[in-house]
Amino acid sequence: MAMSKFKRMSDGEYFLAMDEFIARYNAPQCEPIKQLDLLLSREEADEILQCKRKVVVRLFNDQYFDCLTDHYVDEWMTAHRDCFGMDMEAFTEFMCATRPVERIHFHDEQNSWFIDVTCYENALIPVTRKNIQDLNDRFGCKDLNKLFMKVANGKDAHFEPPLYYYFAIGDIIRTEKDKTDCEETTPIIIKLKRPID
Repeated sequence: MAMSKFKRMSDGEYFLAMDEFIARYNAPQCEPIKQLDLLLSREEADEILQCKRKVVVRLFNDQYFDCLTDHYVDEWMTAHRDCFGMDMEAFTEFMCATRPVERIHFHDEQNSWFIDVTCYENALIPVTRKNIQDLNDRFGCKDLNKLFMKVANGKDAHFEPPLYYYFAIGDIIRTEKDKTDCEETTPIIIKLKRPID
């Protein structure tokens, strides 16, 4: 299988190609999420604070899909996916309906502690060998390894890998120790009713 032309581009060439695609097809871009609320176990929180955890994952479900999907972009993609003359390689490379998250507000169910972090990147991915290896190589994320082995060993001809959202953690902005100082200056822009692990 030939390597994608986009994989051979420099960063400058890649972003120029993306800008040209967006301009040519008047393609919409996702509205970012300024801040996302996510429940987190204390164990995972400690790993983040100790810089041992760089990624948090969540199983795809309707609640996350509704919150993290730009529905206008999703509808545009559905309407234009089979358009005559569409550069499908560029479409696949540049179009995504998952909204980029700028910050994450992790906390427990009682809001007894929190960690605010920047989000380096986030995406919706199928649990495949390639994607698991990519998360391992770039972020040291092994959360999905056991799941992949389980589903890979039991798959049949009609197997569809499960979908997961991943959130790569950037900088730690603040933690529970200065909670009272920042409650009024930390707006909750997007809040999930009851995140499900």
